[in-house]
Amino acid sequence: MAIETPNEWLGYVARTDPGRVCLVSDEEVLTYGEVLEFVEARAGEITASINEHEIVLVKVEIDVRSIIESLAIQVAGGVPLPYIGEPPELPVATAEGAAVCVETSGTGGLRKIVPLSYANIAASVTASRQRLGNGADDRWLLSLPLNHVGGLSILWRSLEAGGAVIVLPFDSSGGPIERHRPTYASMVPTMVHRLLQRNPDALASIGAVLVGGASLSSRLWSEADGAGVHLVPTYGMTETGSQIATLPARDDRRELGLVGRPLDGFSVTIVDPAGANVAALTTGRIAVEGPAVFHSYLGEAERSKPFVTSDLGRLSITGDLYIEGRRDDVVVSGGENVSTVHVADALAGIDGVSDVCVVSIDDSEWGSIVVAMVVADRRIDSSTTMVATLLDRQVRPKRWIMTDEIPKLHNGKHDVEAVRAAFDSG
Repeated sequence: MAIETPNEWLGYVARTDPGRVCLVSDEEVLTYGEVLEFVEARAGEITASINEHEIVLVKVEIDVRSIIESLAIQVAGGVPLPYIGEPPELPVATAEGAAVCVETSGTGGLRKIVPLSYANIAASVTASRQRLGNGADDRWLLSLPLNHVGGLSILWRSLEAGGAVIVLPFDSSGGPIERHRPTYASMVPTMVHRLLQRNPDALASIGAVLVGGASLSSRLWSEADGAGVHLVPTYGMTETGSQIATLPARDDRRELGLVGRPLDGFSVTIVDPAGANVAALTTGRIAVEGPAVFHSYLGEAERSKPFVTSDLGRLSITGDLYIEGRRDDVVVSGGENVSTVHVADALAGIDGVSDVCVVSIDDSEWGSIVVAMVVADRRIDSSTTMVATLLDRQVRPKRWIMTDEIPKLHNGKHDVEAVRAAFDSG
């Protein structure tokens, strides 16, 4: 019988190699055998208070305690729903067949809760390892929040491979990297940028840095290459248990939006507004199917198949996937189609710009307009020479906000709604 759950992966290594390192922090190093003991002891304490398939809210941080608590809830027969800040509202109390419930990040639209089954998780982990090749000797830096699939998937991949997880909050000084020497890491572009500014050597010491959650700008990719950093662009989402497509580690192509071929087991097509498949090289909404894809949002009827995302992309002749942003990243302003992703990429290439978020807002004259929030060492606006050089007049942002820091969500992505609110109140 196949081993299909994180706790079975943990138990297998704990029995066959109990002294193998499992979880690492600055305070402690726990072996697989020790982690299993802690999980089973905690499960024994809480089993009587948890009904079968009950959704159990668990407040998490990026620490060892949160991992043990979530695993223990599963052993006790419950379904953990990790959260940070205020707990989400539950439409139902149980989630039969679910291993974990994960709230979507809410960057564009209503926040929902995604139940993922053990089969979803196992399929995602298997496909990921086939593409990445991570193994028992690898150490994966986990600095992404454990209430999102980006952080949880690092734990799942490492347990399945028998590897170690370095569990530490993000530190732009690079200290955790220097102390613990991970071979893999998963980051969003903002994290990569900050490490490149403060400690590029530490970042370059990691064998492979998976980058997802937001567009990887041409400039950031170029700066990373120059510093000897091995970035691996990846595309995924909560509803698919994490990765959908990832550029192979040996692939040195550097093209805006390129994330490589879909992982084995994933069927990815591009569809038009009516849901019909479009030809290669044609932009449309990304549709995904496969054993890692969820069945329905919590409290809702089972979804239709395939799962049509809100992301725009295109497939090359050879089957490579290119991400062009979310559906609402393409704005019709004054009759012109404007891609906020491409505008942001152009602005990120200007000297002195350290972060940029480009969004659309409603406008009485134009219908919608493109606006930009920028972190830079000087004033940037539509009259700046490089802006005029890089962008045609009709696609330049109509309004600008210079700031010291762009609002972020817990997972490090730009908080798009907070950025829009800043313009609405300005």
